[in-house]
Amino acid sequence: MQNDLYGNNYYEQPTDSCEPLTSDYQSTTDYQPTPNYQPPTTDYQPSFDDITPTTPLDTLDGEEICELRFKREKYLVESLIKPGLTVLAGSPKIGKSWLVLQICLSVAKGEPFWGLKTMRSDVLYLALEDSEQRLQRRMLTLTSEPTPRLHFALSCSPLGCELEKELAYFIAKHPLTRLIVIDTLQKIRADNSQPNYADDYRDISRLKSIADGLGICILLVHHTRKLGDSDRFNEISGTNGIAGSADTLMVLTKEKRTERKATLSVTGRDVEDMELKPVMDKRSCRWRCDTPVTAAELTRELPEELKKLTDYMMS
Repeated sequence: MQNDLYGNNYYEQPTDSCEPLTSDYQSTTDYQPTPNYQPPTTDYQPSFDDITPTTPLDTLDGEEICELRFKREKYLVESLIKPGLTVLAGSPKIGKSWLVLQICLSVAKGEPFWGLKTMRSDVLYLALEDSEQRLQRRMLTLTSEPTPRLHFALSCSPLGCELEKELAYFIAKHPLTRLIVIDTLQKIRADNSQPNYADDYRDISRLKSIADGLGICILLVHHTRKLGDSDRFNEISGTNGIAGSADTLMVLTKEKRTERKATLSVTGRDVEDMELKPVMDKRSCRWRCDTPVTAAELTRELPEELKKLTDYMMS
């Protein structure tokens, strides 16, 4: 005999003793339907009296998003630097300041940088680790034709204090400014203690908000950690709050400090991932690329139909 889980034996009685169920069979389960039950209707409206926020979310649906038109963002340096926040990191004394000054001069004069077109504009360079004498020496080394469109400041207020107003005021006085270089991040931090993720994310987000609000590019110079990593961007000093907030990341590295050859690794939201191989010319103190860089090598070529459609949507 076979029993179920509760020990009942369904084979104790012969099958001919089982009687079929009749129409007057009553279930032993006392089931009673819910009285006056009404299913919900499609026009049911909840009460919003207790959940209405002070400022409701401002939303767009999919169709509205696709119908929006924007001005095309122009590169400051073709295929390399766009409006937004760019972080350039490297170890101390590796040549970051020479590199950013070279970029500043190229943009201020509208001259090509490593064979890439630049958008001529006013430039503000916050050289917070330099002196007037050092800046003069570097300027005379890099160019014999200085430009009045490149402006320098050797000090500024900390981030979160007056820096935002100082930058906005400068833009108001020089409305053609499209590039601001801050050298370095640590110099504009109000608190010099060891930052955590929240501090990094907050500070970088503030700078990004300034750049987005003013429609410019902020190029922020920063340091890398002493410990190496297989991923170059993990070498950026601080937490992932820096990399997570910035639009573009650049890391300048050398195998040996005494070498002239370096690697500039680039990644970002709106730029192609790339690795450039600049070389420092000791005589001119200029970074040069062994292989000329062209926009076609750095960007994906769109089909002609998509180019025309994009141009139409942006017009």
